[in-house]
Parts: sequence; structure tokens; C-alpha cells
Amino acid sequence: MILSGNELLSRIKRYDVFKENQNVWENFNGWQFDLRLGNEIFISRKGEPINLQDEREFVSISPGEFALLITEEEIKMPSNLMAFINVRFSYKQKGMINISGFHVDPGYHGKLIFSVFNAGPNDIILRKSEPVFMIFFCRLTNDIKCFQKSLRDEHRKNGFLNIVGKAAYAVLKEKNPLEKIGFTKIPADMMLSIRGMSVSLAENNSRIERLENSMKIYGSIAVGVIVALIGFILSFIGKMGV
Repeated sequence: MILSGNELLSRIKRYDVFKENQNVWENFNGWQFDLRLGNEIFISRKGEPINLQDEREFVSISPGEFALLITEEEIKMPSNLMAFINVRFSYKQKGMINISGFHVDPGYHGKLIFSVFNAGPNDIILRKSEPVFMIFFCRLTNDIKCFQKSLRDEHRKNGFLNIVGKAAYAVLKEKNPLEKIGFTKIPADMMLSIRGMSVSLAENNSRIERLENSMKIYGSIAVGVIVALIGFILSFIGKMGV
């Protein structure tokens, strides 16, 4: 069930989901929150992350480029909620596609990182603290932390496989499955995974056009040379016949 209205407000406040990010209430519309762009961005063609100092600074993602974006807000998810995340429509219609995850796990604690791609024809301009992303919440039918505790208690008392079966084995495999400390900045391994020059469809089309033009030019020259060579040979044969 997607939370909205008073129930959503009470849960957000009770669990302090957005911690000290008081400005998040400016971007609340009853069932979802808009999340703002943080101060760190990594673009695939750049060698290092870009740090934006204030809201006057901006960066642009060119067509065909990948980027990593981090939120200004830090999320603290309780064990009885999960969240869905995406890029706002105003940026989607410009061609920005979210290619990373679309949900936030129960128990996650940290900032959110979006991996995006500019599939549009123009540069996409981004400014610090702009509402670029969106998030909405769903209530879980069971509190996952309580559920895991009950499984462990049953396992200790009666033997795990005899009580809950193999289907829940994955729940107990991890030592602390809900302690998911998240990100405070974009990690280096994420940057390395997308680093490098991207080739857009427009660039490929331009390269093909240049190749076609070159082939036409060199083809015309080749035809001219062949015609001249044939003429020379025929002329030489005619002289020999005389």
C-alpha cells in the first residue's frame, strides 16, 4: 500500500526518515516527496567528481553521457517501510533516464545515488539543490526486523528447518541484514565503472556521414584513375597495331 496524507506524515515524523532535512517539507505534495540534487556529481567524460558550492553553480550532461548524482537529503528507512525512487518527469522529458535501482530497502541509512543517462538530443542542465528526484513510500505487512528476530528465536528453540522451512533460509544467512549503512558521497568504484568517453547516436551518425563522404570522394578519384588508365592502355594498343 502506498502511503499518503496523515498516515505518511505521521510515519515520516515518527521514524525521522529525513533526519534533519527540514527543507524536504517544501517539496511534499501529499503522497510523495521531491529530493534535491546534492553537491557532488560525476560525469563519465570527466576524470574527477564535480563539487557544486552553491545554487548558482551548474553542470551539464551532454547527449550520450552517463552521470552519477547524489541527493542532498539523507534517508533513514525504518524496518517496516520501503520506498520507490525515480527521476522527476520534467527531467525525463529532456531525455534523462534513471538506470540505477528504483527502490530503497528497509533499514537503509544514507544518501541516495542515481546513475543516469542522457538519451535526449540536448545538454541537460543541473543545479545544486534543485528538486531532480522523487520518492514515495510503501508499508510492509510485517516489520522485517521483528520477523527476522522471530525466525532466529524459533531456530534457537526448535531447529530452523523443521519450523519455517528452506524458503526463509536466506533471511538468516546474513549476520545483520538490516544494518545497511549507505552513502555520504559517490564512491570511487562507481566512478570508475562509468568513466570514459561515451558515443552517442548523433556522434555515430556524424561519423557514418563523414565516412560516406570520404568514400564518395575517394571513389570518384579511383574511377577517374581507372578511366585514365584504360584510355592509356587502349591508346598504347592502338599505336602497337599501327
